Amino acid sequence: MATEKQAAYLASLWASKNTDGLTAPAGGWESLDNRAASGWIDTLRDRPRKTAGSGSAAGLEAGMYRTASGDIYRVQPSRETGRLYAKRMDWTGVPGEKPRFEYAAGAVYSLTPADRMTVADAQAWGVETGVCCVCGAFLTDAKSVERGIGPVCAGKV
Repeated sequence: MATEKQAAYLASLWASKNTDGLTAPAGGWESLDNRAASGWIDTLRDRPRKTAGSGSAAGLEAGMYRTASGDIYRVQPSRETGRLYAKRMDWTGVPGEKPRFEYAAGAVYSLTPADRMTVADAQAWGVETGVCCVCGAFLTDAKSVERGIGPVCAGKV
């Protein structure tokens, strides 16, 4: 069976590469044996990156995004290349546990401009959870708690 790392890497490659003419395995990447997973990795590595016409990050801007499933992502430019990438908010909702943003390989290619959060969306989420969706800080200032977002972060949505 494919290792967990192989399956995760294949999912990342599939999301970021042009896969025109290819069909992913019906049972998912985990269903492949080790040799088949290695073959898929070689194939996908050689494929070009997605372009504006094939579901890439075209049209996205730096900011906060929320998918239909409720996952929150912060999209930001790379310091080295300037290309956009996404970090997914990892938070269990346990009181006292601060959310973290972790790099989500290939996620930027699955986000659309329609997923972009408005300031009102970010505020509503902050009022509901007591946490700023931009920086992950707990809202403690009375005005920030009422608004659902701090004054600095409101400009970053």
